[in-house]
Amino acid sequence: MTIGSDAVNGSYDIEVLALAQGSRSTGQTEYSGSDAVVATQAGQLTFAAGSGADEESFTVDVTAGMTLSQLREAVNSAGGNFGVNANLINTGTGTRLVFDSSKSGA
Repeated sequence: MTIGSDAVNGSYDIEVLALAQGSRSTGQTEYSGSDAVVATQAGQLTFAAGSGADEESFTVDVTAGMTLSQLREAVNSAGGNFGVNANLINTGTGTRLVFDSSKSGA
């Protein structure tokens, strides 16, 4: 919250009804472990958020033979990463890739 210089002195009751939150995406594929190969061909994975002049994006190069843990590290260390974190979650029956973003909406 920001108070302008023209604010009038007084007592105010302010109620927060909702907070903007980042997002989370869990991959549908369950892998055998962090060393599982996720790509058989080279390509690129692009992340984007926002629209118009406010859009931010970054791209990760995916290599043939890249493992789940290598992909996680590539996302987390990518130049221009605007707040996306890749994590590996052990589900008890396998491993899933989860993306979290600190970027929130309006």
